Amino acid sequence: MLDKLDGFIKSIVRFDKNKDPDSIKRYVILTELPLKGSMRCSRCADIRKNEVKPLYISPNFNRTYFEQHQIRRIQLGEFKESDLEKMVFGMLSPSLWECKCFECESISYITIYNGPLGQELIVLPSSFGGLSTVNTPKNVSFYLDQANRAHIMGASSAAMAMYRTAVEQILVGEGYTVRMLGPKIQNLIKDIESSAGPKWASDIDIDFLQYIKRLGDSAIHANDGDIERQKNLDNELILSVKEAISFLLYAIYESAHKKKTLLEGLKSTMESMK
Repeated sequence: MLDKLDGFIKSIVRFDKNKDPDSIKRYVILTELPLKGSMRCSRCADIRKNEVKPLYISPNFNRTYFEQHQIRRIQLGEFKESDLEKMVFGMLSPSLWECKCFECESISYITIYNGPLGQELIVLPSSFGGLSTVNTPKNVSFYLDQANRAHIMGASSAAMAMYRTAVEQILVGEGYTVRMLGPKIQNLIKDIESSAGPKWASDIDIDFLQYIKRLGDSAIHANDGDIERQKNLDNELILSVKEAISFLLYAIYESAHKKKTLLEGLKSTMESMK
C-alpha cells in the first residue's frame, strides 16, 4: 500500500542482491515514473489504484546517478550496499508526490519527511479523509477526518479523542441527544432491551462503543496530571480502534444500504420477467 512508508518505498525502489559483476550496476532498481499503486481513496471510501508522480524530489534521484555512484565507489574499493541504501532513503526526505485516483480522479498528496522518530510518510487528501464510507453522515465524517489528520501527524491522543466524538455523533444521528456519551450509550442499551433500538444495534456488540468511549475519556481527561498513561495510546492501539470503527460504519451505514440495493435489484428483475 502506498500510504505506508515501507509499502511506498517498495513500490518505488528495490535493491538487487545479485552480486554478479554484470548486474552490479543495477543494484538499485528504480520504478519508472509515474508509478501505479494502491491506497485508500477518501472520496471513494475504499482502496483504489492511483497514479503517482513526484512534485518535489532530489534531482539526483535517478537511475543514472545511482549507477555512476556505484561505479565510482567500486573503482575506489569503497562500495557498501548499506551506504547506498542510506543515500537512496535520504533522498526521499523531503519529497512530495501527487496521487490521482483512477476511479474518481481525486487528488491526494504524499509527503515523506524526517520526523522526530525518523523517516515518516503522511497522506494529505483533497477531500474529507479517514474512515468515512459512502453513506457516512457529514457530521460523523467531519470528526473521522479530524481523527485521521491527527493520527497521520502522530498525535494519537488527539486522534483517540476525535474517534470518541465520532462515535457520539453516530448516536446523535440516531436520536440519542442526552448530554454526554455515557448516558447516550445507556439509553441505547435500554432501547435494545425493549426492542426499540435501531436495527443495526442487534448486529454489533455494544462493548465496541463502551471501549472507544473509555479510551477517548483517557485521552481527554486530566488523569491527575499523569501523562504517562498517554503512552498506551500508541499507533498500534489507534490502528485497532480504526478497525473497530470501520466495522461499526459498515454495520450501521453500509450493510442496510447494500441489502436494500440487492433486494431492489432482485425485485426489478422479477417484475421485468412477468
